[in-house]
Amino acid sequence: MRTYLSMLMSTICTLLCCADYDLLETGEAESVQLQISGVSANSVTLRWSQYEKSNFAKYSVYYGYGENDIIDINDTLADTLTYARDTQKTIWNLEPSTLYHFRVIVHTTGGETAPSAVVDTTTLPDPYRRIFVKADSISDTSAIVSWSDSRSGKRYRVFWRDTSYDVDSGSTAGMTAVEVHDDSTETITTLRSSTTYELSVSALNEYGEAILGSDTVLITTRRPEPDSVTIDIDEASLTDSSAVLRWTQNHNHDFMHYVVRRGTAPFDSLFDRDAGAVFDTLDTLTGLDDSTTYYARVFVVDSLGYWSASNLDSFTTLATVPDSVTLTLQNVTDSSVALAWDKTTLDTSDFGSYQIHWSTDPNVDTGSSRRKSIFSPETTSDTLKIDTLAQYYITLFLYTNAGRFVGSNEVVNYPVWLYDGAFISDSIVQLTWKKYIGEALQRYVVYRDTVSGVTNTKGILIPDPLRYEEGEQPMARRLDTLHSGGEYYYRVFVDVEGEQLKGSNEVKVEYRPELDSPQE
Repeated sequence: MRTYLSMLMSTICTLLCCADYDLLETGEAESVQLQISGVSANSVTLRWSQYEKSNFAKYSVYYGYGENDIIDINDTLADTLTYARDTQKTIWNLEPSTLYHFRVIVHTTGGETAPSAVVDTTTLPDPYRRIFVKADSISDTSAIVSWSDSRSGKRYRVFWRDTSYDVDSGSTAGMTAVEVHDDSTETITTLRSSTTYELSVSALNEYGEAILGSDTVLITTRRPEPDSVTIDIDEASLTDSSAVLRWTQNHNHDFMHYVVRRGTAPFDSLFDRDAGAVFDTLDTLTGLDDSTTYYARVFVVDSLGYWSASNLDSFTTLATVPDSVTLTLQNVTDSSVALAWDKTTLDTSDFGSYQIHWSTDPNVDTGSSRRKSIFSPETTSDTLKIDTLAQYYITLFLYTNAGRFVGSNEVVNYPVWLYDGAFISDSIVQLTWKKYIGEALQRYVVYRDTVSGVTNTKGILIPDPLRYEEGEQPMARRLDTLHSGGEYYYRVFVDVEGEQLKGSNEVKVEYRPELDSPQE
């Protein structure tokens, strides 16, 4: 009877002890008494009673963590001990602040097993290991939060709260949180401008429990950026060393000034908020290099130093304009005009060509249909084969090899060339001119006026019987008597078949009666 009762109690004890241990093949071996003898942030020390029977084979120490407290052979095996007197084990490399479950299983030589009861403990927080957290790219409504943690495949929870909440330390009132998986950065986009926030990060285990934390950092969001402007390059104003930049006006009430920045490479940021402050919506960029591409932006700066950038625009400066040359009329025949000019100061490598343009209308430009090109920079004269009975206006244009050009002064091959007048007595002016070489000449007609711009309709005709001398080729003369002092202007017109069609250049004579010898 005693034997039967002993066997029944043993069976009941085994069933009670192993109610949560249905995955082991249990026998009649008695369980050991397991307890926690030491806990740190990353280790737990176990101690149990010694198994006293002679059929001892080994101890197996198993553990797991989280909500699952049914520890069996499918959990982590910490160690196997083959001596019955070895009744202590320290398990290392555990996570701080984590709940762990432990069990020791006794194995007998007959293949039977008997488990201990499950014991639980939570590892301590790691006082030395913290997550380092920082915030970058802080705008008026967002910030990028990043943190450092050497672990991989983990979960984190990012917390932030407006510091205007009057709460005790550790309170979660007003706290916003978001979970991040397998990453170490999070962009928060729901912040308010001009507001101070506290940020922190916690590392989580797979059950969502915080096992590691960071210090709290403070950030203050910016106020909204000022409204940006739109810029435009005035292409018509481009030169070899300058450009005019225009932009729309900023109307923010806290506007302070504009800053114009330029460079030879694209850029986004403003380095100096006070460099070259501009208050107008126009700026002339000077000191530029010729034939160079530049980029420009206009930054709006407000009273607190916040700024916004305009669009990025680009432009290319023109090639350098060469110095002009002086053109002179050397000689005129009935079929040609001889021209001369001073040598260009351009380097040979920059020289493009000389181009002589002529037209029957003044103010000759490069659109003239009549031109002659000269490609040697050493050339300083040329003869045009043209009908000199017609009056032509002639200009020399100097071109660089980059296509930039400059025009010389304009000369005219008047069919009658009136030389400077000179007094030959107190009131007598002698006019001398090169004779007209065309056919059907009837006479020369001389006009005089007291203002410049003499024509055969505006001026005063010098009447006969003033002395008229035809003279010898190639010169002709005419005398005029002045009756009062002052400035006088003359032109000679050729009367061809009764029409005064061809006029000379205009000369100026100054008569000063108070002088014994009047001066030209």
